[in-house]
Amino acid sequence: KWFVLAETGREPSENRILNWRAKLAEARQEMASSFARRLPLDLALKELSYSYKELLSEILQEAIRLKGEGPPTRFAMVGLGSMSRDEICPYSDVEFLFLIENDCEENRAYFRSTSRLMELL
Repeated sequence: KWFVLAETGREPSENRILNWRAKLAEARQEMASSFARRLPLDLALKELSYSYKELLSEILQEAIRLKGEGPPTRFAMVGLGSMSRDEICPYSDVEFLFLIENDCEENRAYFRSTSRLMELL
């Protein structure tokens, strides 16, 4: 077991986690392949950024599933730094924030814990 979320007793799917690791390795390998094909750097970085965004979206969905409750308000997850510019490199850190429609402490707490859970996944 990776871990069990105390609040809900749910645990992440080992297959999903292994699948994400494989997707990350595949995206990094594709970047190396892009250099071998002499793809322009801006296009290679854009492709890698897209792959990272897809992966982050899947991790967010799993975090919400593990919490056992849907988001309490509408939100958007926004990439920052190199992700926002579509310039992610193979070993870039991933920075993002949540924009939430109804700003209150309860909603902030939900998204803080979601973000922390995503880090564990």
